[in-house]
Amino acid sequence: MKPTLFETMLRSLYPPCCLLCAAPVDRDFGLCPPCWRDMPFISGPACMFCGLPITADKLEGPTPCDSCFRAPPAWEAGRAALLYQRSAKGFILAMKHGDRTDCFKPAASWLFAACQDLLTPDTIVTAVPLHWRRYLNRKYNQAAFLGQHVARLANISYEPFLLKRRRATAPLDTASSAERHARMQNTISLNPARAKALYNKPVLIIDDVMTSGATLTAAAQACRAGQPQKISVATLARTPKNDY
Repeated sequence: MKPTLFETMLRSLYPPCCLLCAAPVDRDFGLCPPCWRDMPFISGPACMFCGLPITADKLEGPTPCDSCFRAPPAWEAGRAALLYQRSAKGFILAMKHGDRTDCFKPAASWLFAACQDLLTPDTIVTAVPLHWRRYLNRKYNQAAFLGQHVARLANISYEPFLLKRRRATAPLDTASSAERHARMQNTISLNPARAKALYNKPVLIIDDVMTSGATLTAAAQACRAGQPQKISVATLARTPKNDY
């Protein structure tokens, strides 16, 4: 579609720039070539549950990573678009804590591309809920923004109030995997008013980053009470195993 006169004038006053380094780019909400090359997109074989890249001489069908093989998660399938390292870290932290809402559109397109094979016309998309106290600092739930955009791209239902955060938790950044799971236990519940929407439907739970999987475990366990057909998860980024 040909741009309007106003759009042309606006573009001349505020030319598009890279979301990471502010270098000139051809289109809005894009990355320059160096930043694109440094963005650690996950491609090739990945764990069927957590999205972590895996290496093997020969893979036949969906395959779990070693950790998910030893301890299968509370969901049936999982995808991730990026590894949480290099440029992805700065990008996600800016989106999460820096009011960079302009990052959500490209982030959601990457996430949609990563999890598209999990989506069906009757899939319910929801997001890991944020406790109200966190809203006071962040002003928005980044997982909810991603979920809304993914559902819109797929033209399927988004349920913003499916899950509720029962209590706030201490920051998990420096906690071990066991501590994360202990802190997150029973912190998320299914909203009784929305439980019927989940019955016998596939559900996709969205979050920004998966590290130990503790938060998504709490969300998946809460969803299980609604008797969904299948539970899947999708995150914008997956933390490499040696980083936690």
